[in-house]
Amino acid sequence: MPGIRALTPAETKEQKETLPALDEILQNAMNMFNVSPITQFHVQKTAYGSNTQLFVEQFNDVSDLCTKAPKRYKFDTVNKAVAHHGGHQDEEQEDEELVKLKCVWKTCKQHMDNHVHVIATAAGDDDRTSSMGTHDRNNLEAIYKKKNENIAAPLKETGSPGYMTKEWTHACNARVYPCSSDETLGYLETFQKKKIRKPDGAGHLYETSEEVPFAATDWTHLQARWLVRQTTKLMCIYSLTNVKKIQTTKTRFVQFYKLLTAPNIAERPVNKPTTEQLRNVENKAWEHMANQLTTGEDEDVTTLDDAMKQILVNANFWHNNLYVYCDSPTAAYQAASPDRKDRFGNKGAGKPWNPPPVGAPWKQQPQWGAKQQPSWNTWTKAGAKNQGTGNWYNAKDKGKGNPKGKQQLQWNPTGKGPDASKTAWAGRLETTDPTANYPSGQQVCRLHHLHTACPGKCSRSHNICPNKKADGTWCKGPHPAFRCPTGHNPGH
Repeated sequence: MPGIRALTPAETKEQKETLPALDEILQNAMNMFNVSPITQFHVQKTAYGSNTQLFVEQFNDVSDLCTKAPKRYKFDTVNKAVAHHGGHQDEEQEDEELVKLKCVWKTCKQHMDNHVHVIATAAGDDDRTSSMGTHDRNNLEAIYKKKNENIAAPLKETGSPGYMTKEWTHACNARVYPCSSDETLGYLETFQKKKIRKPDGAGHLYETSEEVPFAATDWTHLQARWLVRQTTKLMCIYSLTNVKKIQTTKTRFVQFYKLLTAPNIAERPVNKPTTEQLRNVENKAWEHMANQLTTGEDEDVTTLDDAMKQILVNANFWHNNLYVYCDSPTAAYQAASPDRKDRFGNKGAGKPWNPPPVGAPWKQQPQWGAKQQPSWNTWTKAGAKNQGTGNWYNAKDKGKGNPKGKQQLQWNPTGKGPDASKTAWAGRLETTDPTANYPSGQQVCRLHHLHTACPGKCSRSHNICPNKKADGTWCKGPHPAFRCPTGHNPGH
């Protein structure tokens, strides 16, 4: 360009060896609009050249740029005699350079506005379902198919639009999405949506629909949710190979979920966990791994693969989040209850259970069935209100259990004295079937079966119903006689 000087050898050396390079976005814009090399050099010498955002922010608007830029970058004709000037000799050259610089500034400003809007939208709108379009989903499915020997993921194993969008947004930000399995909805799963209003990056409200999460209904449904989480995460991982923090392999996912269904967790021989407990421990596992990667406190855990390897052998985690609940007294009762259902809905998963004797120490009171009440609540005097007509009497027992012959309150349902239970017991079973411990059969406790008044430790049977059915057979159910659903038929 005539009249505009070229760079001197000293300026060329300074530009290449001393000055920081122009920001790539700014450099491309200047090359696109043919800004003169000497003006680029003067922009590079300022603090604004190495950062596009600083270059944009130095001017309030185009008018401010027209006022300050010619003098700041030395292409104004007023100071053309000053040393190191750009060499623009007339106003036409100055106006031409100013137009080019205005185009550069507008291009950079548009780029920065778009960048800020994307960041604000990603940070404040993680669950905007409309951001994951059909084209993006097809790309994720194609990459997954390529990574798995041309075997495409079944639609029922992929996430719903809302869940996949959240997973993708977190993965792009190098974060593991630690959501509950309630949110891992499948693509073919039936779910509801609700209308909500949310602010966008500029603070304006917009209306969108959001998926309503819900818990898995049974064990099979929960396993399907786990498969949806695994497939959706792998789609994002395969597509973002440059995001090192979220990288792991399909083999690691298989190991993790195989552990959850292994004999020492889901199929424990004693006190098997319920569906709710397994759902909770899987949620806690993902929360634990996400926290490890976010905080960075463990130097050995830098990727998702490291976190998954570590949690597979973390015995403390599995004890604190699963075993401590499975082995609690409440869970022990539920595991032994004859009415307990297993994870597939089948009844009879437990064994008949003998309630603890009165006065036995319990760290945690068990949950009792609807037809069975804890005996320590009914053998007291206050409990007599629910026992029907009768009276209390004092009985002295100088046996082994009461060496000092202290008086004890006992309940007699007929009100005719302590021996009236013999009449009420007529026709009932006297002893249980022979066992190894009781070759002649164990004597049945009358006090317990008639009115739950046994104080405990009587060495008699409490868990075999002695009533006679209408067909002449014995009931032998795991309940006291006075709560027998078939009643007592002594005449048969």
